Amino acid sequence: MDNFEQNQEQPSGHFAPNPTPFLELTPLSIEYLREVAKWARFLSIVGLIGIGLSVIAYIFLGVTLSAAPLALDDTSAAKGMAGVTGLMFIPGVIIMLIYILPIWWLYQFSTKLGEAINFKNSQVLETSFQFLKKHYKFIGILVVVMLALYILLFVGAIIAGISGALINM
Repeated sequence: MDNFEQNQEQPSGHFAPNPTPFLELTPLSIEYLREVAKWARFLSIVGLIGIGLSVIAYIFLGVTLSAAPLALDDTSAAKGMAGVTGLMFIPGVIIMLIYILPIWWLYQFSTKLGEAINFKNSQVLETSFQFLKKHYKFIGILVVVMLALYILLFVGAIIAGISGALINM
């Protein structure tokens, strides 16, 4: 009866504290981490290739679109259009260049994690988790910034809608 009461007192899903001050990785945990390293490496390589191809495509598209009005007409309006068209692609290229950093950190995490597992090196394991922390921190900040921009766009759209409705009255 005492065992039943003890189990009732502990909330479900919570584990008892470890009696030793060290965290030990079991063989199954190591296999899970080995698989995580493989998937993280795959995702980071695909991400880096995707960013590289996107940057090349953006540059090619920007050059092509900025040169197209010049080929059609030699007026000052066409030249102005070429500059604006070329500038439209700069934010996309900047965003992709910024995103290289967290993808690189994910790649470093996967590489260091594999190395830590293969050589049973705790310092390299710590370094790998440092890269993972950087990656998730960057992605988290990026999500917060994007949510703030979406909220601003939403509020701006509401204000523009109300303004448009008031002008038409």
